[in-house]
Amino acid sequence: MNSISKKYTSNKRKTKYLFALMSDICLTESHQNLKLAENHLKEAREKNARILLTGNTLDFFKENKNFYLKKNPESEFQKNLSIDFAYELLKPFAQNIDFISYKDSELTNTLPLKKLISRLNYSMDTNILLCPAKNWLTLNFQMGHSNYKYRIFSDEGKTKSPVTKGKIQHSRLAEKIDGADVIWLFGKNSDYEHSRIIETLNSKNEILHKEILELRTPSYYKKKTENSDNKVPESAGGRWLEVELHRSDKFGILMTHKSYKI
Repeated sequence: MNSISKKYTSNKRKTKYLFALMSDICLTESHQNLKLAENHLKEAREKNARILLTGNTLDFFKENKNFYLKKNPESEFQKNLSIDFAYELLKPFAQNIDFISYKDSELTNTLPLKKLISRLNYSMDTNILLCPAKNWLTLNFQMGHSNYKYRIFSDEGKTKSPVTKGKIQHSRLAEKIDGADVIWLFGKNSDYEHSRIIETLNSKNEILHKEILELRTPSYYKKKTENSDNKVPESAGGRWLEVELHRSDKFGILMTHKSYKI
């Protein structure tokens, strides 16, 4: 398990942040709905939202399991073409991207993603961070002399149940995961959001009620029909995560959050 953090600074007493949570855009796969992904990226940029990309971002394995074989000029050429394509697609949105993650299938060789992110950071003067898809993301909100650590736990949703669509998995995870503000699962073309309220104590032993958001984002995968046409599932796409912070003299930083479909 890994943990990675990023700092956000505001001098205002009340600040609202908007994040675009997107998963499995798979820039190297032909049956991905890249037009929808690009439209969502454009909308995030227009809203000045921060973009978090998780799941498969550059997944070569589904196209060719031997793609990473060394000393193969053809595969190296194809990899470079894919990185070039991903770079050109993400370049206009680089200023808004905070994290790009890699999935288990990319774990054996993260070099293509590292090359992509390094190229974006160098050419666009950005600070995009690379992290595993199963991860803790800490968003460190600094407001004056106070700060609030907002924690997102992300993981792949491996459920195949057409009925529960992963909600049982979320419930089981919530029993094991302590300290998360959001439990974000992705994959399986299932999209939902629900929340639970927990009771906790602050540093002054005062009782607080905290809302935990449980989110699932689907992929941008196109379903193949019998007519060989590509059909976009209704649940395809990402979710907005809106975090509002209010700095008070008595209680420090108070946080409210909500999520809705992009």
